[in-house]
Amino acid sequence: MWNFKVKTKVERKHCPWWLDLIGFLLFAAGISLLAAVLWEIETLNVGIAEIIFTLTSPLDGADSGIARGALRQCLPGVLILCALYGSYLIYLRKFNRLHFTIRITARKHSCAIRSRNLFRWIAVLIPVLTWLVTCYTIERNLFFSSYIKAQLDKTTIYEDYYVRPSDVEISAKGKTKNIICLYLESMEVTYSSRETGGFQDVNLMPNLTELAYDNISFGTTPGGKLGGMETITDTGWTSAALMATTSGVPFSFPMSDPSEVGVSTSFAPNLETLGNVLQEKGYTQEFLCGSNASFGGRRTYFTGHGNYDIYDYETAISTGRLPSDYYVWWGFEDSVLYDIAKEELLRLSETGEPFNLTMLTVDTHFPDGYLCSLCEKGKYSVPLASIVECADRQAANFIQWCKEQDFYEDTVIVVMGDHPRMDTLLVSGADMADRKVYECFINADVAPDAPDPSTRLFSHMDLFPTILSAMGFQIEGDRLGLGVNLFSQQPTLVEQLGREALNAELQKTSKFYEANFY
Repeated sequence: MWNFKVKTKVERKHCPWWLDLIGFLLFAAGISLLAAVLWEIETLNVGIAEIIFTLTSPLDGADSGIARGALRQCLPGVLILCALYGSYLIYLRKFNRLHFTIRITARKHSCAIRSRNLFRWIAVLIPVLTWLVTCYTIERNLFFSSYIKAQLDKTTIYEDYYVRPSDVEISAKGKTKNIICLYLESMEVTYSSRETGGFQDVNLMPNLTELAYDNISFGTTPGGKLGGMETITDTGWTSAALMATTSGVPFSFPMSDPSEVGVSTSFAPNLETLGNVLQEKGYTQEFLCGSNASFGGRRTYFTGHGNYDIYDYETAISTGRLPSDYYVWWGFEDSVLYDIAKEELLRLSETGEPFNLTMLTVDTHFPDGYLCSLCEKGKYSVPLASIVECADRQAANFIQWCKEQDFYEDTVIVVMGDHPRMDTLLVSGADMADRKVYECFINADVAPDAPDPSTRLFSHMDLFPTILSAMGFQIEGDRLGLGVNLFSQQPTLVEQLGREALNAELQKTSKFYEANFY
């Protein structure tokens, strides 16, 4: 026999106000984090390591457009949901005076459902469910537990494969060449046409494609498909890419203190890099970029490893090269960067000393890129396509200018992307494993010793010894860091271990890494 009885009464009874406040704050934090994660999933293509590094590093020089874009997309929804939940809490405290109890009796058993408790439990469950959904989303898309597990595991890959530059002989039979390292922001092979190994209907990088065909680009089939670098663990953002290509070591900072490498005082102080080697060989070195070099620890990295002179946005303003109120994109656009690079190259070449000019473009940076006056506006439905095409043309014009200068005969030019694009513009649907980073060696002092350089599988780490070899240096054993000289027949770690196995090892914690590099 089932009986239903309903009793109503009017009363005013509340839980403590501070409990409602805690519930609201937990909900606001949870929904904000969920919105940020959903924005990251939809907009970016980055891993948990990069997110942690960005959050723990100084943001001096960072373009505010990224933050503005995130706020523009996330804030309205967050505010609306917080307002709804806050209104519900106010309703419970101010207006919900009528309470009822439903008692259900079946034979000898009965239970009661009290509205006061029901509404209050709903108020509790909302922030709890929000955090459960948030945690699930983070785990589902960013693989946070796998990251933590990897951090708890140990690897011996550095003990097994790492070669310290000071432990091997790096020599030259004759005069070595100058080096220009041109890093093109987010320049990946995917920007080329499908016929040339890319992902586009039209080749957005025709000049770089021809440079790869006409010079040395490892992994590129002559006159056919473009190759490029594999993006392995902890090399997929600018600071990490700069570090990996100049040291043969990925950016695997300690989980215990990830901010350690992002501070202004030191950046992997015990790591031996390209800058350290060339400084010992008497090279004058300069790092040039169109933003504030402090962003991502770049200033600290280059000044601490080779005593580079830094020419950045702040330098251009302080020296009067640009007006004090000049600010475009991240500082100054690539057309200005190339003009300054030409001035600096002429100055460096006139000293008679060997030089290393490392420069980094920015116009193709996430989000959306910067459409400068040299770009063809309205040519493509997605403006970024015009920006990439413009970046390709500007890089080719700069290289052609270099070829016309007296210093070119004694200079190697290495053109390379820093990492794959971080959002989905132009690359939506492309398999990450196929999104290789562009590289090309122009006027190298050596030819590949391998029978077919187009078959090479390699990563950012292999650029370190390969750059030195291209300059005319002989490296004992053809290995530096975890990298391999691609001009030799030595197998790279990607070739030896496979991409997935190498990634799995690099995700783990290394006692050697923490003890020897920091």
